[in-house]
Amino acid sequence: MKKLKWGETPWEKLDRDELLREVQRLYSAGLSMACCLKMARASDVYSPYWGPRGSGGRALAKWDTINEPLEKKFGNEEIYRAFYRYADDLLFSPGLGSNWVICDVCGGMLGNPEKPAKAHVEHCFRCEEDRQFRPIEWKDLRMEK
Repeated sequence: MKKLKWGETPWEKLDRDELLREVQRLYSAGLSMACCLKMARASDVYSPYWGPRGSGGRALAKWDTINEPLEKKFGNEEIYRAFYRYADDLLFSPGLGSNWVICDVCGGMLGNPEKPAKAHVEHCFRCEEDRQFRPIEWKDLRMEK
């Protein structure tokens, strides 16, 4: 195990692309955790744990500090649909996303969290015929110019 110097973080030596990928992973994980925390808080709203001095209340306040400006600027649904809906398949190990597959002809996508993403032939509703589908790749999530 590597020792960190005072003031050093595990991300100091990452290049821009590696650091961006880690920010994306951390944001997605934070979004999931905040959702779970809010559900837990709803069942015990009067507990000091959820207050401003409690661990749960402080954790959600930290998340809100990060997320609220982003949601005000872009909207949470826009952030999710533009990237995270699909990227979780690539940011995390298999089974933590929706197992998206994409039609090589039209770019139509199908997701099924219960079915592993692998290359296969399936009926494409956009092409209106059977087509080859493959698992989503980073190239499919490149920004449009």
